Amino acid sequence: MGCFEIKRNLFLSALLSKDWITAKDVYQVIADKVDSSSCLSEVDQKAVNQIQHAFKKIGGQIPGIYSRDMSCFNRHIRKKMAAVVRNKIHNPLHVEFNQWYEALGLEEYSFDVMLGTVTNLQMTSGCNNFCRRCNEWALPGARKHFSFNAVKNLLTRLFETGNSDFLLYGASDPLDWQCDGRTTVDIIRFLREKGCKTTYGMLTKMPRGTESVFVELLDMDADIGVSVTKKNRDKIKKIQQKTGKQIDFQHDVDDLIILSGFDEDFSSIKSSITDNYGTEITPEGAFLIIPAFTSALNLTGQHKIPVTENTGFFLKKRVGFSALTVEYFKPLAVINLKGEEFILNRLLDAQIQNIMLDNGSEDISPPGMMNFREYLKTYERNAVLRRKTLFLSVLKKLRKNILQGSMKQEDFRLKRYDLFRQKVDSYLARCDISRVLYYKKNIFSYYLKAISVYLKVHAAERQIVLHLRKEDISFYEKKYGKIVSSRVNDIDAFIDTSEMGMFDQFQVMMFILLYDPDNNKIKEFIHKHPSCYVPGIDSFEQVSS
Repeated sequence: MGCFEIKRNLFLSALLSKDWITAKDVYQVIADKVDSSSCLSEVDQKAVNQIQHAFKKIGGQIPGIYSRDMSCFNRHIRKKMAAVVRNKIHNPLHVEFNQWYEALGLEEYSFDVMLGTVTNLQMTSGCNNFCRRCNEWALPGARKHFSFNAVKNLLTRLFETGNSDFLLYGASDPLDWQCDGRTTVDIIRFLREKGCKTTYGMLTKMPRGTESVFVELLDMDADIGVSVTKKNRDKIKKIQQKTGKQIDFQHDVDDLIILSGFDEDFSSIKSSITDNYGTEITPEGAFLIIPAFTSALNLTGQHKIPVTENTGFFLKKRVGFSALTVEYFKPLAVINLKGEEFILNRLLDAQIQNIMLDNGSEDISPPGMMNFREYLKTYERNAVLRRKTLFLSVLKKLRKNILQGSMKQEDFRLKRYDLFRQKVDSYLARCDISRVLYYKKNIFSYYLKAISVYLKVHAAERQIVLHLRKEDISFYEKKYGKIVSSRVNDIDAFIDTSEMGMFDQFQVMMFILLYDPDNNKIKEFIHKHPSCYVPGIDSFEQVSS
């Protein structure tokens, strides 16, 4: 997380908790840091914009002297940022491949592994559309471009790794790209000369001044679609009438389905706008991308981890439907720097944040994706009994998936049989009604430990989550009495005897941790039921077993 992102969370936490003294002090530090920074990255500028928007949204609650001081800081930041924007737009940079590659700090073989996980190639920083409600909080005006040679190099390397499933898109518009008189038309022409084609084509909002480029792409029958809003609908229809070409309309709505950008209220939890796991390349660097609920914790609906010389793995690439099948609350599949795939032995911060924010509502989970409530239901009594009736069909499927095909090598055959037995034994164990409590306690222990560790080092984020979940906490206290605020004295007894569903039980224990990350009763429970996730059998087991 960048410096300004950390400051953003500190500032927002102070505002939400009405700690005006801390808010003023943090905002002064932000203003001083903006003033002294000679170069602000794309990530930094987005964070500063979000800080200013938070002040605009919440600033009306700030009393007297604190409000005056912070308004002064805010004016100073706005003035400085306006100068930064003017300078960057009027003096756009072109990033060469070698310069960009060396800044990553990866070895050649690791770089090739990373390229196989790329889902987005963003050719510019900033966007000439600069939609006020942009989910990506895109910066105004294209101000940094990959050079033509850099784009050719990246595209060539991507296809050489066998990766064609990526978008020429990101927090920018592909038609914004230009270099020495060349446009996106030259990029598509280069791809055709190489005999290469991306699976997903391009998506554009057709920024002002790019109409001729768009028409050229239409004449080339390029795979290009237009994201339609009321701002560009008339312009697109005129081009369609003039050229007689059929244009692929995407997202043809007047209003965004998920309000974002400068509509953000810092109080709601919305669905993710990201539908892939993998790596994004931009002129600023490369980033691991994890879908996240769109909220004050991840305002762009995704969590970005910068790729550096210390990066130890890349996320296994998942796009489209395969991304929906990822159970975000389990350790993710990754690829190490040698290209070997494995499952992490821990949850990443973004996943822990998602678990804390998941209120079980179907509104915040994309269709086809299992949410945390649905997953926990699979361990309740009725689901266990139902699972037992499906054993024969599951056994048949396991035989087909694991044992079918030739098994010439003896050791490989034995490994298959071992895996088959493990899967069968694991399934049967989850059909045993007497083991329901065993699994419930293992699962609770695993997630409570992850949350407890996270909260102890993320005080500002804890305050933000408390704010985002305050209505849910109030609901649970009204429904179940003061069980959250008064604490649960015996966690085992609570799990053993409570008539709540498993998801509701977890919510209560998680709220206890939110109030008190070092809660002794939760700590004792975790110590009593040490557990880990076992990927091979997709199960949570006690560490001792």
